[in-house]
Amino acid sequence: MKKLFFAAVVAAVASSHEIVQAYTNEATPRSILFQEGLVDVSYDYKFEVAYKAYFNNELDETNDGLEKDALGFNVYSLIKTQFYFTILDHFQFEIRFELQPFYITPLEMSLTYSRPAALLRGDDFSLLFKATHKVLLLDFFTTWRKDVKLPAVSILDALLDDTKKIYPTLAKSKFAETDEIEDPILSVDIFDLLVAQNFPDLTMWYGKGKYCDFDFVNDKLW
Repeated sequence: MKKLFFAAVVAAVASSHEIVQAYTNEATPRSILFQEGLVDVSYDYKFEVAYKAYFNNELDETNDGLEKDALGFNVYSLIKTQFYFTILDHFQFEIRFELQPFYITPLEMSLTYSRPAALLRGDDFSLLFKATHKVLLLDFFTTWRKDVKLPAVSILDALLDDTKKIYPTLAKSKFAETDEIEDPILSVDIFDLLVAQNFPDLTMWYGKGKYCDFDFVNDKLW
């Protein structure tokens, strides 16, 4: 009965949202080297301790006919610094180094279900519930992104109207999740490497874990 109640709560959430309560100390970008038109190098940093309630909606990575809604909360801390490199005012490279002293998700509940379009094409009906948790300590990772300035208007428009700028301003971005790339060589779970792997019996709680899962189609409800 509890599993059914939790699944109903997840299914009732209608739109993606995130509620964050945090202490944050963040610096505006500071210049290290600036040669106008040639190269611009700057950096910033951020410290944060927070707790967060969230809802995520996504398609299943292995089956496009399944959709997943996840509702949970976590507490975390982070220390990060970013370096920005702009060359010839057209090419930009950014690299971020981040350490998460702790990232703890006591509970995440998810409901995976068949999309209507998948049922119309003949897929079997699926309805899966899962409750999980995750603990990460001293997780260090490096991410980077690249950008290049492209024309904002056509060359013809610029010739006909000299008030139009061909190129837009290449502004420093804040690392959207959609365009950052995590570098596996420069990223390491320090606690896992030094502690969890050496004392597996004492650190079974570390990493991702599962409280329960239930298949409403194939498992018995009672």
